[in-house]
Amino acid sequence: MKRENIGFLSIDGLDVPATLLGVGDARHPGRARVGLARVTGVSMCPTLAPGDRLLVRYAAPVRPGDLVLARFPDGVLAVKRAAEPRLLPDGGEGWWLLSDDPHAGVDSRHRGPVAASAVAGVVLARVWPRPRWFGHRA
Repeated sequence: MKRENIGFLSIDGLDVPATLLGVGDARHPGRARVGLARVTGVSMCPTLAPGDRLLVRYAAPVRPGDLVLARFPDGVLAVKRAAEPRLLPDGGEGWWLLSDDPHAGVDSRHRGPVAASAVAGVVLARVWPRPRWFGHRA
């Protein structure tokens, strides 16, 4: 049986029903735009720990409270919590991103708001080592 016919994605041995993710790809119906990310720092403790593997939904709508994968202006790619929408100095849309541990890492308190276009995706779940859903599924 082909996985495409039953609407599953297989990511590093984890089968994820595409319908749970609520997204599709016009070139491949039933496939979602998702990927994996690995946590390397301690700024998101206790929610996330170094080595955690995350399922990320790319180009997903962001809501306050979501864990997101974003690129800061200096090129650093990081997982942070979207606290609230903010306007950028040029008037564009952005997000105020915070670490869960305010004493570790760098976030918007140090670098200011991040452009909405720099938010790559929303973290849906930790898939390893302790599976847990975080994000919205639709």
